[in-house]
Amino acid sequence: MGEGNESLFNRFFAKLDSVTKKIQEHGAISRLVQLWKDGYIKLFSTNNLGAKYAFTVSDQTLVNTFGPMSADDLILIRAKIAIARFFPESQELLTFIADTFTQRVSNGEAIGDIADIYGKTIDEGKILQLAVTLIEGKDTSTAEASIQALTQDERLVLLQYLGLVNLLKAGNTQYQEYVNNLLSQSL
Repeated sequence: MGEGNESLFNRFFAKLDSVTKKIQEHGAISRLVQLWKDGYIKLFSTNNLGAKYAFTVSDQTLVNTFGPMSADDLILIRAKIAIARFFPESQELLTFIADTFTQRVSNGEAIGDIADIYGKTIDEGKILQLAVTLIEGKDTSTAEASIQALTQDERLVLLQYLGLVNLLKAGNTQYQEYVNNLLSQSL
């Protein structure tokens, strides 16, 4: 990387000590993570799942996935997850994002993620309740009325979520393709 590009990257990400790989100077992204960590800012919306997970997953989740880390290392890994495509180890970071998304599909939290990717405003609780009813095949007459009461945005998110759940349950290879497509839209 040329000096100009390296300087730009350092201002964007962080300037690291070449030996210890510790932060010498924060860049824009690492500073945002530090401010979030210190409680000064809160993530309110993003269509980037990497950024969403960088600012919402627990430190313990990161340690369980990437191994023991110092406080600086946690800031750096969060910053890397937020802008995963810019790093040589991007495949490991993208795998973390995809695995986190899959876990969230399993427990219904991905409904909010899907809405974020498409920039839709929805009532997550209402969609999750309806999705569970449909997945379990219970009370279909009430479900039909509930679907009619949804907004177009909520119907889109419900349909996307139900499709993902069905692909995941079937162990279908299309599931991974679908997730990769969603991630490519959101990173």
